[in-house]
Amino acid sequence: MKHSDFCTHIKNLEDKDILTRQLFDVNMRLFETSKEYREIIVSTCQYLTWLSKTPKEGYKNPHGFSGANAGIPFNIIAVNRGNTDIMINPKILKSYGTKIESESNCGSLTLEKPIKIIRDEFIDIEYFTIAGNKKIEKKIGRGQGGLTIQHEIQHNLGILITDKSLEKV
Repeated sequence: MKHSDFCTHIKNLEDKDILTRQLFDVNMRLFETSKEYREIIVSTCQYLTWLSKTPKEGYKNPHGFSGANAGIPFNIIAVNRGNTDIMINPKILKSYGTKIESESNCGSLTLEKPIKIIRDEFIDIEYFTIAGNKKIEKKIGRGQGGLTIQHEIQHNLGILITDKSLEKV
C-alpha cells in the first residue's frame, strides 16, 4: 500500500496534510538573531524530545519523533541514540552500502503489525544542533540510529513507511 492509498484512511485532514508534505526548514538566520524565534524553536525541540521518550498506545518504545509526527511544520527530529539527539534541518547527504530489509512500524500510523521495508545500510547526514552549530555525521549505520534517522527525515519530507513497504499493508 502506498501512502496515497493509506491516506484515504486518515480521517483528519490536518493529519493527512502534515504527514504527506515536506516541512519547512528552520530559518537559521532568524534562529541566531531573533530571541523570540529562537524560543519557539527551542521549545519545539524540547517538546519533540519529550515525545520521543514517551510511550504511546500502539507504540510503546519510540526510537524518535519528527515534526510531522507532532503536527509541527518545522523540519526538526528527535532521535534516541542513548541520549536524545535533536537535529534541526536534517538532511541525508549520501546513502550507501547494502540495502537493508527490516521491519518497521510508525507512531503516526500505528499499523496492526510492523511491515517490511528497505533502508540504506549507511548514511551521511548534515544538521544543526540546538546550539546553532552545523554538524556532519558520516557512515551512520543501524547501531548508531541510522534506520531511525532515515525514517524521521523521510517523515519530514512527506514520505511514509508505507512508501517503503515490500508487502501489501
